[in-house]
Amino acid sequence: MGLFKREPKPDVDETKETIAQGSSWTQGRAYLAIGSAAAFWGLVLCGPAALVVSALGAGEQPAVAQVDVQPGLSVQQQEAGEYAAAYVAAWLDATKDDPGELAAYIDTSQLRKITEQAWKYRDLAVSSIAPADDDGLITVTVAATVAEPAVSEEEQEPTEVWQRRYFMTVIRATEGGVAAVGLPAPVAAPEQLTDQVTLKYPRTLATTSPAMTTVQQFLLAYLTGNGDLSRVTSPDSPLRPVDPAPYAAVTVTQAAVDVDPSETPATGEQVRTLATVELVNVADQQLTATYALTLNGRDGRWEVSAIDTAPVVNETSTPGSAPSTSTPAPLPSPTTNTN
Repeated sequence: MGLFKREPKPDVDETKETIAQGSSWTQGRAYLAIGSAAAFWGLVLCGPAALVVSALGAGEQPAVAQVDVQPGLSVQQQEAGEYAAAYVAAWLDATKDDPGELAAYIDTSQLRKITEQAWKYRDLAVSSIAPADDDGLITVTVAATVAEPAVSEEEQEPTEVWQRRYFMTVIRATEGGVAAVGLPAPVAAPEQLTDQVTLKYPRTLATTSPAMTTVQQFLLAYLTGNGDLSRVTSPDSPLRPVDPAPYAAVTVTQAAVDVDPSETPATGEQVRTLATVELVNVADQQLTATYALTLNGRDGRWEVSAIDTAPVVNETSTPGSAPSTSTPAPLPSPTTNTN
């Protein structure tokens, strides 16, 4: 993978913070020093527990490509997430005859068996990233849709089904770099919330309302390219049409608002709306979507000032189960193997 290019091993001041290191599985792109080889094999002979403990004795792994900081996640967490996604992809891709990129992350000679037939998967993405512990270990869960055999009662021959699977990885990340600790582990899917979030849009927006007209014209111009988007957006709005336009038709079927909008709004008046829309492309494929929008009044008319990143939620909403880890936007899949 181009992101994990071999880099020269930097000179390290022994008085500085310890660099990122992995377990004895970890080979990475920098190998163990010759002087530590005997200790490594001693740990292998001592069994799995020693392999985990040896996380503090493996070689340095240069940092991966820089990652844009997302709110709520540190740079190290995001680097660990990107690294884990590529690691799981290499792990699923590896075969007995072609370990591929897996050797860049672990010492494949320590694996007793590698599959002869590659796993087929798609839609690989980071599911969750836990905060780093005191040792710099970050638990990253990676999800992928994996092809698996299934035998039905009617058919004797196995058929192929696609299942969403989750794989937990442990990544050590410090300012010195990142490294895998151990192998990925299949785990259960994240727990689902038991309660629905209550959205704060108590009123229905009338189809004859000027605010509804603005919503319709905005989404039409934004998603189909029909119409001038600047005519229905605030002067300082950064919004631009989706290009190339993905849809041929957009219909707003329903819209709810947090307050009743005025027919002729005063400058500075604001309303938040949640619009349900039906989208149709040139092949007559259809989707239903929702858009949370903020509308501002200016000179007696409504303009869209923002596509909200999240809808307005009632403060009394209390989800029945909250995730214990930060969930970032999905990272791009480093590869998809569907062969």
